[in-house]
Amino acid sequence: MQLVRLPGPTVEPVTLAEAKLAARVDGDAFDDLIPGLIAAARQVAEQECVRVFAGGVLRAELRDWPANIDIFDVFPIRSVAMSYRDGSTWVAVPEADIELVADGFGAVLLPAAGAVWPALPDVVGRRVRVDITAGPEDASGVPEGVKLFVQAQVAYWLRNPEAASDKPQVASPFLSALLDPARTWL
Repeated sequence: MQLVRLPGPTVEPVTLAEAKLAARVDGDAFDDLIPGLIAAARQVAEQECVRVFAGGVLRAELRDWPANIDIFDVFPIRSVAMSYRDGSTWVAVPEADIELVADGFGAVLLPAAGAVWPALPDVVGRRVRVDITAGPEDASGVPEGVKLFVQAQVAYWLRNPEAASDKPQVASPFLSALLDPARTWL
């Protein structure tokens, strides 16, 4: 299931001031650059740990109701909402009809006992939406090792600008171990 982060407020696990202190940056010359580096480092940590560290809403759009919906890469999950397209509008599935069964690495989304998924009309394209609110509510829910990783990664990129490019970012090998306690080990 492909998940897309919906636009909205995101609280990063590290503030601009914390990143500047860790990188030993004085002044405001890098104030426009550092927030983007914080977000990039957090995204690397999320990918490495298979967890969400900046709370928000993630959406999956599906063509049909599956027998169940496996959610593995959005831990921790705070809530789930579902809707389906009835031809021209999106209709919410009542919360009481949705059961979220947690397993060790995420959850499985099922119809609640006695409920069934509504019949879908003949509509071309994606007909089911799953909106998952995941991640900590604020930075206090982020493990300290992840915060330290983000700070150190930002400092590394500021000192080595050639390492931060438009290519996919990966964790620096010497910093990667900071994420070990927060990793989802499969």
